[in-house]
Amino acid sequence: MKTLKKYETGAEFIISEILPGLKPGMKLPPEAELARRVGVSVMTIRHSIRLLHERGYVLKKPEYRAVAVEPGSRRFFARDLKKILIVRMQDEIAYTEEMMMFQQALLQDAATTRYNPIPFYMPLYPGSRKEMENQTVETLCRVVNETQCDAVIMIPGIIFEQRIQRELDRLKVPLLIYQPRSMTENYIYINQGAGAYTALQHLYQIGCRYIRYMGVVNELFWERYGGAKRFFLEHYPKSDPMERITPCLGTIDDGYETFCRLCEQGVRMDGILAHNDLCAIGVSMAARKFGIRVPTQLAIVGCDDLEQTHRVYPQLSSIVTPHERLVAEVLETLNHIFAHPGAKVSNRIELYPQLHIRKSSSGFKGK
Repeated sequence: MKTLKKYETGAEFIISEILPGLKPGMKLPPEAELARRVGVSVMTIRHSIRLLHERGYVLKKPEYRAVAVEPGSRRFFARDLKKILIVRMQDEIAYTEEMMMFQQALLQDAATTRYNPIPFYMPLYPGSRKEMENQTVETLCRVVNETQCDAVIMIPGIIFEQRIQRELDRLKVPLLIYQPRSMTENYIYINQGAGAYTALQHLYQIGCRYIRYMGVVNELFWERYGGAKRFFLEHYPKSDPMERITPCLGTIDDGYETFCRLCEQGVRMDGILAHNDLCAIGVSMAARKFGIRVPTQLAIVGCDDLEQTHRVYPQLSSIVTPHERLVAEVLETLNHIFAHPGAKVSNRIELYPQLHIRKSSSGFKGK
């Protein structure tokens, strides 16, 4: 946790011990008395009063003793807002949107609580996995020390949770992980595997039989891949599930090129679950090139429910994270952590994505 400077300690003392007993317009005790009670020098307490004047807690005119101001005109003192470092690394547009969503939620909540979000984009370091881990952890610890943050939220993309947990425990900074890959103290887990399974089941129920998952199959996105693999094992037990899984990055261009390549190879497809919505848009564009009508001949489902899904035609069916519930759980977990300072607090939540069905799959007609 952050170590307060002496003048900040003096300011905190005035806020908590002096101001509650003063009515607006009443003078603060003399500087010498305040300095004695706090245990600092008179120059330091003057610095404290100047800071409180800048923040709107007191009014200080030259050669006059500071007075308390109207409560409604007070602004937040710097220490009233807990600094929350929000960290992301993986270059995925959905996570960028969620980072902005967390920032907005914490800023809006500042009026009633005490949170000040600090976004940080972790560089993607080259080299071996061990080198990447060492540089990532070293950078995060340096940023934590420089910002003197009160807690860290990690958004998907950083895969060294256990090592980071140990280092932040040493620094006494709580860690909250959104979408963990290993057991940690505090996390909010979105079951993306269940979301992918639900989307594929929807395609099967509307009559698709030549279903394919196009997505990233590395460890950063293993859950969607795992949900797809489980679906194919259950519904197509006589074939290898990997025959229905095509590696594809989460961009419009890669979705377009991958679908074109599959068509040129003569692969039969009537249902596609794409890695994300951008990839799904690329698939839809490629389908038009080959004269395949969406959704009558090809049903498409994306992931993340980005804003772009509402602006394409046909509107894209998509798996959506329950954002309102997610934000509420983040705030509740932070409140839970700060309500027990210095104690080991575990708050583990699991949420499930929902499938928003739109025209890109609801109008499927099969042959």
